[in-house]
Amino acid sequence: MSTTSALDELKALLGSGHTLVFLHTPEEARWERNIRALGKRARVAVRGWSRTRGLEGAEGAPSLGEPRALLDHVAEVSEPTWFVLRDFHAELGDPWVVRRLRELGESLPERRSAVLVLSGVLVVPPELERELAIVELPLPDGRDLRPLVGAALARFRGGATEAVPGATVGADPELAERIERALLGLTERAAARVVARVLAGARSPDADVVRAIVAEKRRVLARTELLEFVDPGAGLGDLGGLDELKRWIERRSRAFGEAARERGLPAPTGLLLLGVQGCGKSLTARAVADCWGFPLVRLDLSGVIRAERQGRDEGLKRALEVAEKLAPVVLWVDELEKGFADAGGEGEGAVARALATFLTWMQEKRGPVFVVATANRVDRLPAELVRKGRFDEIFFVDLPTLAERRQIVTIHLTKRRLDLERFDVAALARSAAGLTGSEIEQAILAACYETFADGVEPSTADVLRAMKSSIPLAVTMAEQIDQLREWAEKRARPACLDNRLKDMIAETLADAERPAGEDS
Repeated sequence: MSTTSALDELKALLGSGHTLVFLHTPEEARWERNIRALGKRARVAVRGWSRTRGLEGAEGAPSLGEPRALLDHVAEVSEPTWFVLRDFHAELGDPWVVRRLRELGESLPERRSAVLVLSGVLVVPPELERELAIVELPLPDGRDLRPLVGAALARFRGGATEAVPGATVGADPELAERIERALLGLTERAAARVVARVLAGARSPDADVVRAIVAEKRRVLARTELLEFVDPGAGLGDLGGLDELKRWIERRSRAFGEAARERGLPAPTGLLLLGVQGCGKSLTARAVADCWGFPLVRLDLSGVIRAERQGRDEGLKRALEVAEKLAPVVLWVDELEKGFADAGGEGEGAVARALATFLTWMQEKRGPVFVVATANRVDRLPAELVRKGRFDEIFFVDLPTLAERRQIVTIHLTKRRLDLERFDVAALARSAAGLTGSEIEQAILAACYETFADGVEPSTADVLRAMKSSIPLAVTMAEQIDQLREWAEKRARPACLDNRLKDMIAETLADAERPAGEDS
């Protein structure tokens, strides 16, 4: 729900005779400001109240800081007035207050007046459940944050900042939109503090500033025992191969903005990544969050099932509610089959309940929570999870091709700060046939550790020895991988297209680089 639609709902409630309204929000100041603007257009007086300051416009009557005296006064005011009561939830435990509110609910409509309880804590006594209209007020959306971000960037463009003398920035609407998107899920005050703090230490706003905002955002947002904030620590450039999957991710990067909504496009829902273990599925979840500038949170599925078996069935619901409050956010559900396997099996009521909760939420979730789910064993997944329409796309991640292995070798040699000129990357890629990306990385690491102990730099031969020293997953789990490929052939989209053609091209390039006389 946007700020505009929430105000429209409130206007409709008050216009239709609702006189007792509970406005649930952690943002008192922003929403009281919005309510005053709404009252001005409706030609209704708006008077704020709190225990510490009493009733606005009644400075000569300090007793009106007491809730009983306040409600007696409200009953006597004849002109149309909306009374905005801060933290009044704390007074709803008093039976006298509850009774007085019910009486006011009958008399206020005649005067076009109303009592609006404004609080971050939703507490409604049973006696008032049918009397109070409850409105969940949303956090700021991109449109609300635009003036704040624009002002911050304008101050930055104006010249030097205290932290970084001489820092300047040009107008960049796309960057401003990314900053707005990164700030979503924060209150207006928190967003202002975060953007000010990050820009104060920046020389020029760019993608690094967006990452810094997301990192700062992680520190100020709520947590639950079933959600873990994760530092992405990887981008699309850290993924070797998977070109079709990376293209899909890049082309959805702007689909969460207002321009997409104006075109009638819903926000993307999620990806299901099936495939061989160690071939980049989990790394992709991290890369999505980094590419889009979203926080990354991981859902602890084993903790979900444990809580369900202990009768704490609200745990998953609370975790998913928190994820929506963080939106836009990437929700990473790793190894889906381990949590939801055999949901229909005997004695697995806890799993079935958790699955039903998760599926219902995916169907009905309001906030832009993008789910990245990974699975290694499709045969253990319930059919409800993999049916068409549940996720935006199902990608199959296979063992890396020759061309992809060259990229993976290059990425990991570069990460270890090794000179690529000293390595036969083509030979390493050929020898890595049948290895997963993770196994290639571990072979390079093993060579680095061995040579580090001897005080020398690793060589091509050292890496080749490490590659040959272990039995690859493609051998130990050959049958399972074949099953995955067979299932995915007609049900999933390949993360990399035209593998055979790419391998032929890569092999041709390798032949061209191979020294004369060397055997293939």
